[in-house]
Amino acid sequence: MNPIWWLLAALVLVIIEVMVVDLTFLMLAGGALSGAITAWVKPDSLTIQVVVFVVVSLLLLFGVKPWARAHFKKRSPNLVTNVAGLVGKSVEITETVTKDSGRVRISGQIWSARSEDGSVITPGTQAFVAGIDGATAVISLTSHDKSQSE
Repeated sequence: MNPIWWLLAALVLVIIEVMVVDLTFLMLAGGALSGAITAWVKPDSLTIQVVVFVVVSLLLLFGVKPWARAHFKKRSPNLVTNVAGLVGKSVEITETVTKDSGRVRISGQIWSARSEDGSVITPGTQAFVAGIDGATAVISLTSHDKSQSE
């Protein structure tokens, strides 16, 4: 079989992997690449190419995939993303914040805001994100997470 077919199969598997992000199709793409190399070395032996594809794919699936998954999970177990990552951040008060309304700048973005305890927070006051309620930042005068403050 022509190595181009194996390379096309590997490309399709990588594209599927990008959409699924499970590492399974990436391991199969590695098997297809090994099939392409085998096809280049032994172009007349489809049986050997398929055996190499299956063996390499299985080795990758059961040898590399578990290690890779554990490695990615271990790298950032406490990674905080999205709005949870805003809690504790310092804010710039752009419009007086009351218990019902106000505006703040968080990491360069303007958010509607309200104060956590009902106090009035004026522009120029040091304040922090205490939480996010829908699309409204709940603002406090004390930091709730000093490791995230800016």
